[in-house]
Amino acid sequence: MQKIGNKTLAIAISALLVLSMAAAIALPQTHAAQFPGTKIPTWAYLQVVPDKIGIGQNVLLVMWIDKPPPTASGIFGDRWVNMTIQITKPDGSKETLGPFQSDDAGGYTATYTPSALGTYTAQMFFPGETLTGSQGNAGFPTPLGAGGVPNANIGDVYDASSSSVETFIVGNEAIAMIPENPLPADYWQNPVEAFNHYWSTISGNWLGLAPVEFGNTGCYNFGGNFNPYTEAPLSSHIVWAQSLVPGAPAGGQLGGEFGGNAESNFYSGFQYQPKFCPIIMNGMLFYNLKPNYNSLDQGFTCLDLRTGQTIWTKNYNNYFYNGSQDILLCGQIYVYKTMNTYGGQAYLWASRAAPPGSPFGTPTYLDCFEATTGNYLFTVSGVPGSFGSFGNQNFQGKDGSLLVLYLNSSVVGGKSRQSLSLWNSSHCVNPGDSQFFNFQQNGNYQWQTGVMWSTLLPNQTSTGDAIPNWILDNTGHACWDQDNNIMILGAGTGMYSSYGWNPGWVEHVAIDMNNGNQLWLKNFTQTPFAASMILPGASNGTCVEYTKESFSFIGYNTKTGDKVWGPTVAFSNPLAYYDQTSGFFAYGKLYTWSFGGEVVCIDAATGAKVWNWSTGDTGLNTPYGVNPLWIIGDYEATVAGGVFYVETGHDYGPPLFSGAKIYALNATTGEPIWDILNFASGSSLPVAYGYMTSFNAYDNQIYCYGKGKTQTTVDTAPVFNNNGQIQIKGTVTDQSPGNTCLGIPVAGTPAVSDDSMTPWMEYLYMQMPKPTNTTGVPVTLSYVDPNGNYYVIGTTMTDANGQYSYTFTPDVPGTYTITATFAGTNSYFTSSAQTQVAFEMPPSATASPTPPPQSMADLYILPGIIAIILTIIVVGAVIVLAQRKRP
Repeated sequence: MQKIGNKTLAIAISALLVLSMAAAIALPQTHAAQFPGTKIPTWAYLQVVPDKIGIGQNVLLVMWIDKPPPTASGIFGDRWVNMTIQITKPDGSKETLGPFQSDDAGGYTATYTPSALGTYTAQMFFPGETLTGSQGNAGFPTPLGAGGVPNANIGDVYDASSSSVETFIVGNEAIAMIPENPLPADYWQNPVEAFNHYWSTISGNWLGLAPVEFGNTGCYNFGGNFNPYTEAPLSSHIVWAQSLVPGAPAGGQLGGEFGGNAESNFYSGFQYQPKFCPIIMNGMLFYNLKPNYNSLDQGFTCLDLRTGQTIWTKNYNNYFYNGSQDILLCGQIYVYKTMNTYGGQAYLWASRAAPPGSPFGTPTYLDCFEATTGNYLFTVSGVPGSFGSFGNQNFQGKDGSLLVLYLNSSVVGGKSRQSLSLWNSSHCVNPGDSQFFNFQQNGNYQWQTGVMWSTLLPNQTSTGDAIPNWILDNTGHACWDQDNNIMILGAGTGMYSSYGWNPGWVEHVAIDMNNGNQLWLKNFTQTPFAASMILPGASNGTCVEYTKESFSFIGYNTKTGDKVWGPTVAFSNPLAYYDQTSGFFAYGKLYTWSFGGEVVCIDAATGAKVWNWSTGDTGLNTPYGVNPLWIIGDYEATVAGGVFYVETGHDYGPPLFSGAKIYALNATTGEPIWDILNFASGSSLPVAYGYMTSFNAYDNQIYCYGKGKTQTTVDTAPVFNNNGQIQIKGTVTDQSPGNTCLGIPVAGTPAVSDDSMTPWMEYLYMQMPKPTNTTGVPVTLSYVDPNGNYYVIGTTMTDANGQYSYTFTPDVPGTYTITATFAGTNSYFTSSAQTQVAFEMPPSATASPTPPPQSMADLYILPGIIAIILTIIVVGAVIVLAQRKRP
């Protein structure tokens, strides 16, 4: 049994890197043969790691040939092929693994899982090979050297060889491995340590490989805005907001003499000049600077995604010639593998038009820049056509190469025919001479050297009818099946064919993007004079066509062109008539939305509706009765981290009616998660590294949504007039890097509950009234007593000011360590704080003296005697008075 796993593959790569260095040292010897047919001996090697393993665990089989393929360079050139490994089991039976194919450094790593106890042996065999320039690597022949000279090693014959026999022992006891680090539960930032393999699932980039309409970049890829490699904001918490040009606010109401209404606002770009078409790589946000209504961009800038701080800004206007202008096209992370170079490098690509005054159709340029600095590297000249929604389309190769698919014209038999071609950046910009095996490029390269294949497109149907021009765009005529790497083109008979209507049919052709081969040509029946369009993405071999007049979708098999389901009526609001290609696939579902404020989820395999949702009745607040969702193209919505995001808005410009929002819905159920004020402006909603950015036409600011850092404090004080209790008090505050519209930083403002987040953020950033019903966050209090015992006191809540208080009664004297912990929410990362307090038991109160008990004499005899004496005195006094009165 053989397989490749993430953990073992990482170890194997490390091993092969060491081997590659050794091969590089011996490299000059591999180029001794310069005559075709030269026979060259080889030595095969095999290493079994480890040589002792537990049953059921994987053993690494690291194999290599002493010489790397001399024609290999990056993804191009020969590979060593048909390598095998023979396993001899403890019972003497044999098993053959392979055949295997080397990488460009000449090695390969497989894994084997033994199923029995005992001693195994392994031996590797290489059958030999004659170099052709593309052995095991069809479609990626080695580039020509300087001056167009073929590689001198082509035709050389490398002899067969076999490795020594290696032994490994399988026992009952499993060997220990370094455990993989789990995904982070708290704040993290780039760079991600290379050993955190699992983190790749949450650190995906947003390369901007497809354009927003009338833009150059901004969308995830041609198929739509679905980023499967990131977490996503689960609340409306704003991390930072700032003007498009940092420090230069120009948005919102014009003010004063211009009046105050839904039409007196600063220009926001909207459809024809989208202002914010972002690229995100390595925790950095890149975009063109478009400060005003000006045909020239003012360069491009790079911000820290997590803080909004500017890293660099570059302006290459007039750099190459008077009037030259570079507009960002996409990002690229190119993984270049040779015996000397192994790893990724980040680049930015920009398109540059031909010099002013050039004839129409003059080839344009591609300029490449180093992403971390913005510094210029090299240029590709002679680029046919233009880029954008209606021009050349960009894709990512398996090694990160920039692939460009484009239509061109070819003359065949004296007649013009359309052709489809695929250009590869690493075939164009390649070292050429494989002796160096490095990728350090500068200067000027010709576009034509990077063309991988070209294929003539059919010009007539199977019945002989003429086919109109084929169209390559992401706005209704073409579809990309990413899973099967198939491009489906439509002829110009459907929606937006010179802004006309279809005649009741449209021709589609499917092309294998690996080699340019035609897979099928079919006529799709449509409703005459209706507007039907194909969505740009696909899922599990299914693409869909939308007919706007009937609000319905039909599913087709991308491999055959056959209908598989439909029609499925998606919408009910008549404003859905204005929809175009508003939909894309994620998680095996089609997510589509309408100008009528509806969002519908459809099962891509069956066409069944899964859920639907609406923005609801807005009364007189909008001209439409609902909050309409932006529908020109698929770029104003995104799916990431199990959440579907979409924006309210419409084309062209005002009125900027009140109450427009971003909506976040549960992608599985359609249940609302959060929303916040935001008016769409013809830009995208990129999500990467757990953050989402948007451009808000209400104020022309970029907003970054995601979890914020927090700070928790804790202190103690005795309770007034009660010596036996301690008051624990403190705060939990937001520590995000943004600045509010109140003239204060966000850092230090109260952390509030997820339920209170939207009105609180709108108060801090958008000049909305301060909410009166804000609730706080839970704080858990615990302590370690003087005897070292840990106890949880309980949980209390902060108030609207971020403060909390709790009364605690210690039970033993001594020093207490008290901890306040905020566990975090969907809006905030966790934080905690500690303090110590010395507690002494209060003294007991002093009792009043107790009088001695009275005797029986005191109680009964003494009172009697006193009474008798008083009686005698009284009687005596009476006698005396009587005697004085006698005559």
